[in-house]
Order: sequence, then structure tokens, then C-alpha cells
Amino acid sequence: MYYEHLLNTALASKNEVKIKQAYEVIYNEYVKLVAFCVAKYVSDNDIIKEITNDVFVSFFNNSSKVDENLKRYLCQMAKNSAINYLNKEKRLVYIDNCDDIASEETCTSAPFYSSLVNDLEEVLSKDEVEIILLHAVEGYSFKEIGQRKSISSNNANVTYFRALKRFRKSSKGITYAKR
Repeated sequence: MYYEHLLNTALASKNEVKIKQAYEVIYNEYVKLVAFCVAKYVSDNDIIKEITNDVFVSFFNNSSKVDENLKRYLCQMAKNSAINYLNKEKRLVYIDNCDDIASEETCTSAPFYSSLVNDLEEVLSKDEVEIILLHAVEGYSFKEIGQRKSISSNNANVTYFRALKRFRKSSKGITYAKR
């Protein structure tokens, strides 16, 4: 909500300095997440950087149209941009669910993402992994996750943070903390 408010306030002010500052804050906050979302589909670092930059250029050009969760909007733009790139290059790999993402046979174009999902699944339950991916990668709120999984938003929140804490303390999680 903070970033949506920051953006809306800056746009409403029509002050170019405030708008530029808001864009910088949003870019710095979400650039790694957008790149991560692109890396689910594309493995070439140069292409990941190019698509990530394209996502932010498109966002900046159309920011007045953002009327939803900014994080989810950027993640969806990243996903769509990566899929458009793959379609254009005729290298699209369709992924139907989280189990397929974790399978190296179906997702060879994103080794880091696949490796992370595999490591999460070694330490956490399938439900915990799904909640982490829905919130951290797809941008769903805990309320939306609760509705989707037929649990309370508080339960989704607690599950998310407990699972992350347990993963970080595991030998697999410590490996990611060093990156």
C-alpha cells in the first residue's frame, strides 16, 4: 500500500521531481523481484536485464493506469514480458502448476528458480511453498491467499513467516543467505 500511495501522491502533485523520486523508490524496491520473475522463464542474464528494464519502462509510461497491487502488477508484467519474448523467439515452455516449475525437465530455462523451488520443497510442506510463491513472487496479499486456499488471512500470514524462518535456519536456507 505504501508504494501505491507514494506513486498516486506523486502523480497527483504533477511535480516532475516527486514523480521521478517515486519511480526511483519503486524501481529500487522491486527491480530484484521483477528480475526474479523474469528468470522463472528466461536464463540468459542479459535478456533478463533487458526484459526487466522493459517492464519498468512500460510501467513508468503507464503508471497512471495502475489501480491494483503494485507488486502483483509488476510481477504480472514481468511474466507477460518474458512469455512474449519466448513466444517471439519460439522458445516458450508452458508451466501449468507449481509442481511443473520445480521439475528440471519442464523448466530448464530457469535453473535458479527451479533450484530455489526444489530447495524450498525439501525443507517445507507443499502448502508452505505455495504460500511463499503466491505472496513473495506473485504478489498476492495474505487475504487473497486465505480466500484462495480456504484459510484465514492470519493463518496464511503466520504460515508464510514461520515457513520462511524455518527455511532460513535450514542448511538450504543458509546457502541462499550467502548469495
